[in-house]
Amino acid sequence: MNRLGKHRSGQVVGLRETTKRLHQNRVQVLYVAVDADDKLIAPLIELARMRGCEIVRVPGMAELGRAVGIEVGAACAALIKEGSMSADD
Repeated sequence: MNRLGKHRSGQVVGLRETTKRLHQNRVQVLYVAVDADDKLIAPLIELARMRGCEIVRVPGMAELGRAVGIEVGAACAALIKEGSMSADD
C-alpha cells in the first residue's frame, strides 16, 4: 500500500472513480478495504481479476483513507497504469 502515497496524481479513490478506471482497463493495482461492504466491493474485485490487476486487501477503510490522503475512510482506491492519465482525470 505504500505505493499509493507516492503516486497521488496517478491514483483514484472511491467506488465510482475506481469502477470507471477498471472498465477503461487503466488500473494497475486495486486496493480494497476488508471492512468495506462486500456487495459493493465484490464486483470490483471480479472486474480487477478479469483485467489481470493486482489486488491488495487493506485492513480497514480508515487506513486506506489515510494512505490516499483523505480524512475519511475509503472502501477502495486504485493505482493507475503509467501513461494512462488523461486531461479529464
